[in-house]
Amino acid sequence: MSLVPPLLRVSASGRTQCASHFLITAQKHSKLLSTRIATGPSLSIEASDIYISTSTSPVWNLSLEDLLFRKASANRPLLLLYRNEPCVVIGRNQNPWKEINQTALRQANVPFIRRRSGGGTVYHDMGNTNFSLHLPRTSFERRKGSELAVEALKKLKVPDVWVNERNDIINARAYHHGTMLLDARIDLLGDILRNTKETMVGRSVASVRSPVRNIVEFKPDVTHKSFSKALCAAFCEKFGAENKVVEIGEEIMEKKAFAAEREFIEESATELESWEWKYGQTLEFTHVIEGTVNERQLHANIVAKHGIITSCRLTMDGKEDGLQSLCADLVGKRYGILQDSEFNVVPSELDVLHWLQHEM
Repeated sequence: MSLVPPLLRVSASGRTQCASHFLITAQKHSKLLSTRIATGPSLSIEASDIYISTSTSPVWNLSLEDLLFRKASANRPLLLLYRNEPCVVIGRNQNPWKEINQTALRQANVPFIRRRSGGGTVYHDMGNTNFSLHLPRTSFERRKGSELAVEALKKLKVPDVWVNERNDIINARAYHHGTMLLDARIDLLGDILRNTKETMVGRSVASVRSPVRNIVEFKPDVTHKSFSKALCAAFCEKFGAENKVVEIGEEIMEKKAFAAEREFIEESATELESWEWKYGQTLEFTHVIEGTVNERQLHANIVAKHGIITSCRLTMDGKEDGLQSLCADLVGKRYGILQDSEFNVVPSELDVLHWLQHEM
């Protein structure tokens, strides 16, 4: 589901994120993450229906979200709000090379994180407010998350917003993610989320791309604080929750009483930043690349699974002669991370290797 002011659809910029993006996901536990904290309600932090994170670390906030999902009471709705430093967040089953312009990402010095839930790719910075609504399965309805955001925007007198239907996946317990663009770097969002690999195909989930604009273009006085306040009020009205906000951040988790929660978040954050999670979770894909090297036509057909190259075929002017050794060396290497020191190649093959490094 996406929720947008009416004029958001007329932009011709090609930018790809919705002004508010929602997803509902079944609970999925990472195979890598320690399960020393068992699923079930036994949080040491103060009980509440509403939490606001004071951290701006993307991996910390996504780990806190996972902690609350696993450990908070499953019988009551819960709302979490947070802001992140600039980053790109992709869905669990997405391809980072397909979803993100990796060159623009590096140039902007912006990290990307693969979240534990599904859905599409979004850009975060301090100009947008992120929230997740956790619901018991028995009270789940598809429109509740989007309607909550609509009510918050109505309280702020943002004109003419509506909900567009999207397909969602649910199970025994569900939560909605929302990313509300208030005053974000739309230019940077457009550069980083511009797809440059049309010839890369695979089984990964592709984002539904939409042009966007910031809420402040329609209501200049809307801020993170005012939207958060309005969203909390709408949450309490809709679900009968107590308007008691508990702030939680990295400094609070340093207290001895929260040792188990801190350990969980630290392990989760470490995993989210690992190559095995960021890239190694990528489903199999094929990338066909064509170009010119030393005035000769080069064609590459590369297959990778879990971020590792599993097969490669290279031809120069339609012939494989002289490239078989490089192809054999490529198999088993991490896609997109090719270091000269890993290869024992002649100068002509080195030019091809550098071309592949650039094109990946």
